[in-house]
Amino acid sequence: MNWLAIDEKAKVRTVSALLLCILTAMTQSALWPFHRWLTSSLNSPTPVSAIMHAGLVNGGGFLLVRFAPLLSEHTLLLNLIFFIGVISAVTGTLWKLIQSDVKRMLACSTMGQMGFMMIQCGLGLFPAAITHLIWHGLFKAFLFLSAGSSVISAKADVKSRISPLGTFIISCAYGLIGAYFFAWFSGKSFFSMNTTAFLVGFAFIASTQVAHAVLQNNNITFSKNVLAIATASLSGAIYGCSVHIIEAVIPSIVTAPRSINGLHLAAFTGFISIWLILNLPCLRLIQKTNFWKYSYIALLNRSQPHRKTITSIRQSYKY
Repeated sequence: MNWLAIDEKAKVRTVSALLLCILTAMTQSALWPFHRWLTSSLNSPTPVSAIMHAGLVNGGGFLLVRFAPLLSEHTLLLNLIFFIGVISAVTGTLWKLIQSDVKRMLACSTMGQMGFMMIQCGLGLFPAAITHLIWHGLFKAFLFLSAGSSVISAKADVKSRISPLGTFIISCAYGLIGAYFFAWFSGKSFFSMNTTAFLVGFAFIASTQVAHAVLQNNNITFSKNVLAIATASLSGAIYGCSVHIIEAVIPSIVTAPRSINGLHLAAFTGFISIWLILNLPCLRLIQKTNFWKYSYIALLNRSQPHRKTITSIRQSYKY
């Protein structure tokens, strides 16, 4: 009996089964290119949308975590998951920024957050993916249930999110403090040389955004700086504690950080570039170009739900 041939057949069957699991997770979590059902399901009542976006879409992430021991043995599959997550995260986030409808904006946000969850799975950081799903479920349910009051209280004069360069640099300094607190409370190394560095990097971006929101006013006072440092540090600490708690409470979840490769570096460079463009004054120059106008219309068209799922006449909607 040729045991080598039997072993190869077993590997092929395992990889095939894992590919089907990945495909199922992509469909369940509305990842690109299976996102259309999510953006086309917004005609349902808002509480139903809250359950769907805060609960049902998380099933794909839990499915991948259940098969983490097998996925961790196949680097190519993890790279595939990471690549799909990057496309979904970038696409969903950019779509979210150009929506005028609140529920559609939240749907695109869900697609982007599921992409970030897939990125964490592709990096072998499955406990962090579970943490991301939990926080996303709580926060997205709150956003959907408060969407009505957000529409009522919306003001016509929307303030620009772009602030002076000096304010953004100060926010980045406070973001580093938040990233350090994340590494400290999660038990990770601040100068990690594997894919755990992505968590520290994302914590830096999130903490910087929190601090930037506090300082996003030309009248920056001492109390505002103290508040920005406190909020950035607290956000990093809470995120780090939640990751550490998941690892401690559910030790069966596999943690398998990978060595950083070219795909990881290219993706992270792209994230940083997009993030900087959206926050620095150079965005105003880009918005004046024809490329921006073409891209805006293309993104807006691609993010539209199926026409049959849109209620064009309010009187015809009886549910």
